[in-house]
Amino acid sequence: MQYHTLLHPWRDQDVWDRWLKLAGVSNINPESGVTFDALEYALHAAAAGMGVTLAQVSMVNDDIQRGRLVIPFDTVLETEWAYYLMYSHEMAQQPKIRAFRDWLIATLERSEAISRSM
Repeated sequence: MQYHTLLHPWRDQDVWDRWLKLAGVSNINPESGVTFDALEYALHAAAAGMGVTLAQVSMVNDDIQRGRLVIPFDTVLETEWAYYLMYSHEMAQQPKIRAFRDWLIATLERSEAISRSM
């Protein structure tokens, strides 16, 4: 790990510090490396071989499947981050809202199944 550049997907986050502690790595400064303004930039840099970054597996499944990115370590950091689909009770009855909700749930279930198989 000490021979890789840490790619920080955004500013003001402590995810590398948390991941390194969880992985039992103490000889790396979690603030070292390169910081980007968006996850997309960090992912492009990682795919180009410029270093390692942290990301939700669900956001990089396609890149992993295509071989652009790999998961080099078994350590998984659980975070408090979440996404919520919110709508009013009245909107819940609309067919297009139901269809979108059902599609989203199916997509997330597939993504989660892929994540578990890696």
